[in-house]
Amino acid sequence: MMRNRILAAGLALAAFGPTFASAQNDPAGGAADMVPDRPPAEVRTYVMHERVPSVAVAELVAIGEPLPPRVPIQSVPQHDGYSFAVVNERRVIVEPRSRRVIEIYD
Repeated sequence: MMRNRILAAGLALAAFGPTFASAQNDPAGGAADMVPDRPPAEVRTYVMHERVPSVAVAELVAIGEPLPPRVPIQSVPQHDGYSFAVVNERRVIVEPRSRRVIEIYD
């Protein structure tokens, strides 16, 4: 009886142990690595037509990476899940809370 319980516990640990361990190492539960889907066409249209000064930065600006804190971001009306900035003369759509880059337009 005790042997069966130990065997069952060992099997459960082998099956689910890696899942539990990775969840403990990621405080956001994997959400931090997720980038939202491509923005709707009206978001792109708004961002491309708005006049906002460009901010020069030396850091790499890439999809999935956050913008530097000194870059001001602008909200997109009626689309709370998107903000934007103009960085190094390129228009960048970001997720507002994390500042992660979703799209870059030249």
